[in-house]
Amino acid sequence: MINVEEQIKLSLIERAKKAIEENTRLVRELRLEVERMDGKTLSQLIEERRKP
Repeated sequence: MINVEEQIKLSLIERAKKAIEENTRLVRELRLEVERMDGKTLSQLIEERRKP
């Protein structure tokens, strides 16, 4: 039987995994939206901003 501390750890790990998955999905959507708006990928826009 898993003790309470282990249950809490497992619960936190599961919540963190779900949050990471959600953030990954949001970043993917943001990249696509930027590309649609600008005709350039997010990486291209970042690279352009880095140039002096």
